[in-house]
Amino acid sequence: EEKEEEKEVERSEPVRMFTRGSQRKALKRLSALVVERAEVEARFVKKVGKLMNEEQRQKMASTLKAKDDPGTGLASLLLDLAPGEGHADKVQGNKHVYLLDFSGDVQASQVKNLSQEITAVLRSANKERGDEVLLKLGTGGGTVSGYGLAGAQLQRLKDAGIKLTICVDQIAASGGYMMACLADRLVASPFATLGSIGVVTDIPNLYDRLDREGVEFLTITAGQYKRTVTPFKKPDEEDIAKVKADLEQVWALFKDWVGSNRPVLDINEVATGETWLGKDALKLNLVDQLSTSDEVMMEKMKEGADIFYVRYSPPPVRQSLLGPRTEASDMFAPSQGMSWQAKLATWLLNGNLAGLQGSPGLGGVAQGMTNGALQDAMRANNFAGGYRNGNHMLRYENNKYFMAQGQSGMYDQIEDEQRYRYDNRPF
Repeated sequence: EEKEEEKEVERSEPVRMFTRGSQRKALKRLSALVVERAEVEARFVKKVGKLMNEEQRQKMASTLKAKDDPGTGLASLLLDLAPGEGHADKVQGNKHVYLLDFSGDVQASQVKNLSQEITAVLRSANKERGDEVLLKLGTGGGTVSGYGLAGAQLQRLKDAGIKLTICVDQIAASGGYMMACLADRLVASPFATLGSIGVVTDIPNLYDRLDREGVEFLTITAGQYKRTVTPFKKPDEEDIAKVKADLEQVWALFKDWVGSNRPVLDINEVATGETWLGKDALKLNLVDQLSTSDEVMMEKMKEGADIFYVRYSPPPVRQSLLGPRTEASDMFAPSQGMSWQAKLATWLLNGNLAGLQGSPGLGGVAQGMTNGALQDAMRANNFAGGYRNGNHMLRYENNKYFMAQGQSGMYDQIEDEQRYRYDNRPF
């Protein structure tokens, strides 16, 4: 105890380098801190190692060997852990429930995020521990290809042996039910809408109107059925029969998918395109239970499961100010007879100015330019238009500059010598 008290005094005492005695105390304190740091690092590495499997420990040990100070032995601490000693090598701890959310549009565009989320779950989940996925589903369906892909993403969970519970609080119809039928346990709220196992297509036809206006729309194809019913062609019975046959084929695949993934259904009874509310859907075995997603989550929490909300956020897209029209190297190169400010003004004049409105930081780029740069761009592009600067309106047309004051809209021609008067005035 006396030694510990002495250490605490030494640690709290300011380091003074004026006397030999204070130097010895400082070195002694530094030595104690180095030892303490090594002990903390060792404990940290050992704890992290226990959370890894054998392959992960090997990789981390290789990294530590390259960065270790001589004699620390952090890498050996990892390698000394016996196989199976790590948390990831053996099943322990609470069951994990991964909460996913899918609110789909007509194109099922959310499937891009869903695929990333399922990949993350599969890299983390452990079926021996009883991990499962709880998906909150809400969609009225849409395209066959979009929701077919969404269903295929959920199939990945089943192939990996991860239990899937799907909760429908409001609607899972058509393509939505194509996803819902994959659930090991399908739960719906009492007034949720389910079903719509059918296929439909809507094609407006403008042929008669175009014919009255004297407009003939030509479509040239190779292949008997390359174009059948289109908005501009007069439909005939053969075209309509072909579209009907195509829909029947998709419907047959839809029924087979639902029937194979939910064998308790009488598929011929429910595959009529109709929808049912929760209570009636339960009678038809379209769902397994009437409840809400909140109740199911509370149920999992009472079971002692750890619930993880999984959400993929795509990285922000950094779109260049230069847009698709101009390469960055071209924009700032001095070779085209214009300064980079004039080239940027050219980009703005080519229809990109609206993109700066309401964009913090971007407006300053335009405000920092000069009238001269803008005028150079106007002259280079023979731009028949204008740009307003407060009470001034600058216009370039037919190789001449015009300037208007106030809101009158009256323009006066500017001679070249007058033009330079505005060169250094920010617009």
